Amino acid sequence: MELTAGHTFYFKSTENENLKGVGFILHKELEIWITEIQGISDRIARVLITKARDTVWKTIQVYAQTTSHQEEEVADLYEVILKILDSRKSH
Repeated sequence: MELTAGHTFYFKSTENENLKGVGFILHKELEIWITEIQGISDRIARVLITKARDTVWKTIQVYAQTTSHQEEEVADLYEVILKILDSRKSH
């Protein structure tokens, strides 16, 4: 969705696109370098921005559980985040 200033709002969800999910507002000048936007879960999304052959920015957006969630759920979320950070996917 393009915003009034020309920047873009990206929303990613793995379920119903109107419920649950996370998003990014990205500056309009970054548009040409976006190589991937991925909804990993209803709480995690990732955007890859490749400005040069050897310069890739990996940004992760997380909507973390509150203390009302089970410890196992929170631990699972952290495990997924660590896997994303450790991934060495080439683009």
